[in-house]
Amino acid sequence: MKKTHLILGFFLLMCINFHCIGLKSFNTLSESDAISDIEFFPFNNNVYSSSVKTIICRKVSDKLEMPIINLNSDEKIYLTFDDLSENYQNYTYKLIHCNYNWSKSDLTESEYLEGFFENFIRDYSYSFNTSVRYINYSVVIPNEDVNITKSGNYYLVVFDEKKQPVLSRRIMVFEPKAYIYPEIKRATLIHQKSHKQEIDFSISHSNYSITHPFSDLHVTILQNERWDNALTDLKPLFIKNAQLEYNYEDKNTFFGGNEFRFFDTKSIKFYSMNIKRIEFDSVYNVYLKSTIKRSFQNYATMYDINGKRLIRRLESDDIGNHNSDADYCLVHFSLKYEEQIPNGDIYVFGELTNWDILQEAKLKYNISTMSYETSLLLKQGYYNYCYVFIDDANPFIDDTFIEGSHYETENEYTILAYYREIGSRYDKLIAMNTIKFSY
Repeated sequence: MKKTHLILGFFLLMCINFHCIGLKSFNTLSESDAISDIEFFPFNNNVYSSSVKTIICRKVSDKLEMPIINLNSDEKIYLTFDDLSENYQNYTYKLIHCNYNWSKSDLTESEYLEGFFENFIRDYSYSFNTSVRYINYSVVIPNEDVNITKSGNYYLVVFDEKKQPVLSRRIMVFEPKAYIYPEIKRATLIHQKSHKQEIDFSISHSNYSITHPFSDLHVTILQNERWDNALTDLKPLFIKNAQLEYNYEDKNTFFGGNEFRFFDTKSIKFYSMNIKRIEFDSVYNVYLKSTIKRSFQNYATMYDINGKRLIRRLESDDIGNHNSDADYCLVHFSLKYEEQIPNGDIYVFGELTNWDILQEAKLKYNISTMSYETSLLLKQGYYNYCYVFIDDANPFIDDTFIEGSHYETENEYTILAYYREIGSRYDKLIAMNTIKFSY
């Protein structure tokens, strides 16, 4: 009899729980509803769904600025993406606080967030008058549903209705406690002078106590927002009063690279520079002019946006919305090469590939044209890109093999300083500075 009562009690409890879940408000998804293995995420900028395209995560005030905002300010981060499946999804998003090295921090959600811990993306629009149909989704953070209360690194993850991740982005919240004084220059060492750039800097903290700079202060340097070649965890060489000096000669250098290649598809009614022809066959096909290897060429000044992109449809400037009016085009890339390289592969690389090595961006050798070729489905806009080489024996992304490297190249560097205060359980982002190098 007791066993029967226990079974009936358990069944009643399950019914009550199920009913409560069904009565949840639109914005109150609990952490238990989300996937349980979040700690096993690779905390990188990733895309997990083949139907999700054109992910843009930027500061609202500047479409070319990194997603870094000031804590307790009016600054916001804007995330937008397209779903080419055409089926509306109840997408949700979640913010995860991370340490300086992008591992999950020990803070609970209630310690770094105010409001709801998981929220729906409400803003969406269907594409209008485009050959490729899609739904554009967007969200601005912080918002009325959630506010960030701690500085540091944050991992922004978007989930579909099945609680599976579809995309993720790294964002940062800055709490000014110190100031970074950078100096970007030609490399000091003689054997690096022709092709490398040196980033020296100091951190001033006269109004902020940094007790253990060698163990608790961590510095990251990014070149053109890339995380794959970031310099991390540099230690100060000298300490003078409230100033930390980072004046290395070898540990703080980057290859200068070359100015990025570019193409412009803001309008498909005429051919802009670097476009050979445009054809329509169920989708617009944009054929870029064939290019060549540049590693043997001298440096040439050329304006670029450091590998980024601007989504824009020229005809929408005054009457429409670029997010939903811009069409998708199949862009065809061609790199002239006399023979196939036997020990590696060439890829298109830049923000258009999420600064990642994508299989669809790998160029295949065409013997008849003596060229490396590939095609990418890209939304209308202005794009920077380059060609990178991956050796079969080394996964290192080499952007100098095809493009070359020059100390004169204009690049953008971002320096981030994280500090864990005594007794604290998380790393504050206490200083940051972004500077463009132009020789």
